[in-house]
This record gives sequence, structure tokens and C-alpha cells, in this order.
Amino acid sequence: MKHCERCNKSKPKEDFYDKNLRSGIGLVCRSCKGVSGKRKYKYKPSSKDRTKFDKTNVKFKFQVGKEYEIGYVNMYGKKSERTIKIKELDTKFIKAYDSLTHENRTFRKDRVLKCSKV
Repeated sequence: MKHCERCNKSKPKEDFYDKNLRSGIGLVCRSCKGVSGKRKYKYKPSSKDRTKFDKTNVKFKFQVGKEYEIGYVNMYGKKSERTIKIKELDTKFIKAYDSLTHENRTFRKDRVLKCSKV
């Protein structure tokens, strides 16, 4: 057992292994560092899949300055519901303020599954 300095919990020694450190064992546990042993997503799309964009798959029309509730799927297939306020539009992307993350984000138009004005 080893004590984590960040979360102040005693955990097994395996939770402190870090191959990036010279000693191989850190002062902070893996969960406090945000490191997991498994890949976050099972499917990682190839660069060929990421670049495919077809204007015919765009189902909605957007306007700059308007606010929308959207259903969105990212490149890994993870779905989310978001409220966005559009800042800028181009042929492929929507640049908008995302109220879910409270950041400006870029969304691909063909990955928007559903849309309604707020």
C-alpha cells in the first residue's frame, strides 16, 4: 500500500506506476493524474474516415448569432446533447460557443443528428 499525496488515500502500489518517470513509481495515484490503463475509445477512425465530408449529409441550416439545441455525434461515435450559440459558419464546420463545456468549439455539420432553435 502507498499513500497518494493528492487525494490522501492509501492505494495499492500498482496504482502509482508511471512508465514516464525514471523511478517508475509516482507520488500521485493514476486516478488523480487522470491516467487510465485502457484506451478511452475502442474504435479510432483512420485519417481517411475523418476527412470524408459530404454536403448531402448536412440536414440542417444554421444562422450566425442564433442559439440551437443539437444532438451531436463525435468522430468516435459518442453522442451528446448540447446548446450552442453560433459564432461562425463555413461549408464544413460550425464554430460556436458550447454551453456544455463553456468553451468555443468547432462542430462538423454532417455530424449534427438533430437540431432545434432555442
